[in-house]
Amino acid sequence: MKKLIFILSLLCMASVAFAEESKFSAGASGIGYYAGYNGVAKDSKGAYTALRIRPGFEYEKSGLKAVFLLEYDALFGDSSENNAVGVGGDVKGVEVKHAYVTSNVDAVKGLSLTLGVAEYDFPLVFSDDVALAGLNYETAGVAVGLYCLKLEENGLSNEPTKDDANLYALNAEVKAGPATLMPALFVYQGDKGSSSTYADSMGYVPALAANVAMGAMGVDLAFAYATGKNKVTDVKYSGYALDVAPCFQVNKDMKVTAFFSMASGDDGSKADEKKSFADANPEYAAPGRLFILENGGSFTTHDDVTAGDVSGTTAGAMFAGASFEAGFGAVSVLAQVGYGQSLEGDDKDFGIEADLNVSYELTEGSSLYLEGAFLKTGKFFGDSDVTQNASYVNLGMTYSL
Repeated sequence: MKKLIFILSLLCMASVAFAEESKFSAGASGIGYYAGYNGVAKDSKGAYTALRIRPGFEYEKSGLKAVFLLEYDALFGDSSENNAVGVGGDVKGVEVKHAYVTSNVDAVKGLSLTLGVAEYDFPLVFSDDVALAGLNYETAGVAVGLYCLKLEENGLSNEPTKDDANLYALNAEVKAGPATLMPALFVYQGDKGSSSTYADSMGYVPALAANVAMGAMGVDLAFAYATGKNKVTDVKYSGYALDVAPCFQVNKDMKVTAFFSMASGDDGSKADEKKSFADANPEYAAPGRLFILENGGSFTTHDDVTAGDVSGTTAGAMFAGASFEAGFGAVSVLAQVGYGQSLEGDDKDFGIEADLNVSYELTEGSSLYLEGAFLKTGKFFGDSDVTQNASYVNLGMTYSL
């Protein structure tokens, strides 16, 4: 009995010491929903039910942090889809979303290193999970990051290979009064044997993002310009993208936002010159607000159900609209309307879209929502004999713990 008490005492002391020196957290988030839709193509329609869960953990100790996050997507019912779940539910569909470590450098206060699969995000230029290595330095009001994002690794052998592609990023964040400025420079580098847009060459993307908040007024701004040449195909690339979103905070529970975004397009007149930003910056991260035209709805990997996402079209895209967000106790509402068109081509009209999302908080961390979108389909998608107005209804639940 004494031995048992002694052992238990040691375990308790060890757990206390462990808690004082380290921090461990685990959780999960996700979404489950039913969606019914009508696509932009004539007589196209469908319905399905899907689930996503992201379990993971984070462990931190003495300036060292490790993050591991899994992702499981499922489509309900037997199907030809790889992640379809029929009777029995025995499906292998788990993916690693994040797996990285971040370490402080004790010799240089404010300096840290990150290595692994993590999310990198910069407006208009890049927003995705990627294998990366990076340095980050932070001091009063200023943060600077230098990263290498691995885009292609096409050969592992004892022989030297020239078929990889990388994206190098240098970004900063400077806080000055009511404004936060984020200048950045991105450099695409592709080997001769890679499938990179800039094979055997480099492409350059200077960019600037900013946020300004003055009382109830605010604005988010972003601009990027891409240029370079593929020396294998002898094709020149150039293009620009911009996004402006002023907002007004009516009160703590209500906000109105206007938005305007544009990405250059190419008319296809020259085979050796491309002026589309989606071509010049192959990792183009469109703002993604409108549910149909910009694929901004509440979906998992089974997204763009109406086939109406035109945000990355090489003909260029312009979107303008406004959104209204409000909270009424446990109820939250997002309503928006927008118009879109291409910048090149004879029939430029994407159409007019209206979106609505209403959610109800079931308990802390989970909400039930009803979402819908309607697109008055424009002639960009084709004549009325081959197209129809697109729409969808999405009923589901989101959760985070």
